[in-house]
Amino acid sequence: MTLARLSACHAETFASPSRNTRHRPRPGSHTRGATTTAAWDWQLHARCRGLPAEVFYTGDDDRGARRVTHEEHAKQICHHCPVLRECLGHAMEADEPYGIWGATTPKERAALRSSQAFIS
Repeated sequence: MTLARLSACHAETFASPSRNTRHRPRPGSHTRGATTTAAWDWQLHARCRGLPAEVFYTGDDDRGARRVTHEEHAKQICHHCPVLRECLGHAMEADEPYGIWGATTPKERAALRSSQAFIS
């Protein structure tokens, strides 16, 4: 079964908090993992907005040169994006395991995390 993916900036799915949750953050507060309008406003200015998700996610059958070409095409879109830093910041904080975010692949983000851990 193949699931359709939406572009990172095309649409979001928001889960409603459980009714049994004791602590709920105040509206507008920015806690890790909190989804607020302000926290996602940067996506309104992203170059990827409205583009098919397939541009930023490689298929299981994309390997070798084909995969690299696909990723480089997506990165070229990102390199000219006005919210590249915000996008990369989101991907790093959320530990995004798939797709091109902030002009980086999952492997590149993992390497960035490793280098940041080494520096800390």
